[in-house]
Amino acid sequence: MPKVMICSTEWKEILRKRRALGHDRKDEVWNGVYFMAPDPTNSHQRLTSRIEDALEASAPVGSNVQAGGNVSDRKKGWKLNFRCPDVMVFLPGNPAEDCETHYAGGPDFLVEVVKPWRPEREKTWVLCLSWRA
Repeated sequence: MPKVMICSTEWKEILRKRRALGHDRKDEVWNGVYFMAPDPTNSHQRLTSRIEDALEASAPVGSNVQAGGNVSDRKKGWKLNFRCPDVMVFLPGNPAEDCETHYAGGPDFLVEVVKPWRPEREKTWVLCLSWRA
């Protein structure tokens, strides 16, 4: 898993540029550690779209099925710990709160598309830096 650690004086400028260019859409923060990822490949996005369509068609009425989004274990301070699954399914009655910027609480089901050469549940991050607020 390629990683690059950056000194604390450089990361703010890198994040500012990524945000300005819209390159931060798939970035995640895992317990205060910021991970920067490239956009998925075209084949990854096509597969994700097909999975979302199939889940949407088979989910119970009142379910929320969506591709992507932010999921955290907290309502406030969520940017210190969040993930961006490829597809999420929230069934009726799920207690997760839609905070517009993220869900505080997890989905009932999620999909994370991984490449065959990657270990399960591992993402190929191009940049990793320590980010403590």
